[in-house]
Amino acid sequence: ILCTVNRDSKTIVLTSFMRDLYVQIPGHNDGRLNAAYPIGGMELLNETLKENFGVEVDANIEVDFAGFEQIIDALGGVEVEVTKEEADHLEEFYEDVHLVPGLNHMNGEAALAYSRIRYIDSDIQRSGRQRAVLNALFDKVRGANMMQMLSLVDTVLPLIKTDMSDKQIMEYVLEFFPMLRSCQIINQRVPMDGGYEYFDLRGMSTIKVYPNMTREMLESTTK
Repeated sequence: ILCTVNRDSKTIVLTSFMRDLYVQIPGHNDGRLNAAYPIGGMELLNETLKENFGVEVDANIEVDFAGFEQIIDALGGVEVEVTKEEADHLEEFYEDVHLVPGLNHMNGEAALAYSRIRYIDSDIQRSGRQRAVLNALFDKVRGANMMQMLSLVDTVLPLIKTDMSDKQIMEYVLEFFPMLRSCQIINQRVPMDGGYEYFDLRGMSTIKVYPNMTREMLESTTK
């Protein structure tokens, strides 16, 4: 998920890139986007996004499953809308996750399970669930004061991997936290509706985007 912060328009844009996107991986074969990180880490993933979509990534944050749960719990959980199909799926596959259709308060374990749902629909819908959890996180943080935010950063830093220094992270927090209270959050994904087709790549189901439509969307929202 690419997070774009625009100071002038006071917007935060969350753009999910589907893992099965067909891309050219610099210095390697063509393939699916999710191959870039295992081959060359954050650096190659950034190069792949730039070459294929014209996206410049300034910094990266990675969190594993355990860290994700701990971050959610550190915030006291999140409020997320759940469908009956989602609730039934989680009830069937997770012994300790019990949600109902409608608005639910999720702890870290439930939020992770919800974010990983894919088999009732597809990865496209799963990306929407992930963004829903991030939106709920943003909503939770909006009500914090600066001291609470700095305390949260101290809790979160040991739980993530990043190519930013602690000093850079604190500078970002101090700059953007005041904006977070009133900013608009925009959600989107690549591929966009009507802007892609599926095809078979060496036995793999792959998503090929229409480049002009995709670049136009990204240029209008992530620059």
